[in-house]
Amino acid sequence: MKTFEPIMEIPLALREDGTICVKNTRLPIDAIVGAYNRGERAESIFETYSADVSLLSDIFSIISYYLNNKTMIDDYLAKRQSKFD
Repeated sequence: MKTFEPIMEIPLALREDGTICVKNTRLPIDAIVGAYNRGERAESIFETYSADVSLLSDIFSIISYYLNNKTMIDDYLAKRQSKFD
């Protein structure tokens, strides 16, 4: 019996300057995670950033990645925020 092993590609890329962005865009993960943490639904986030993100499922994938790697991403976001302060 064959087993099903789902493969999910997270539509994120690390830019040369260390910024994590939605793949093939300049939209940083900060924008999506920030909106999610403010209580916005994935559909609303997608509507806001539909010029940069072509699929609603990409927003869900990024949120899922964030939730599965919350400590790491929160640390990354805190470091980025401290650079701006």
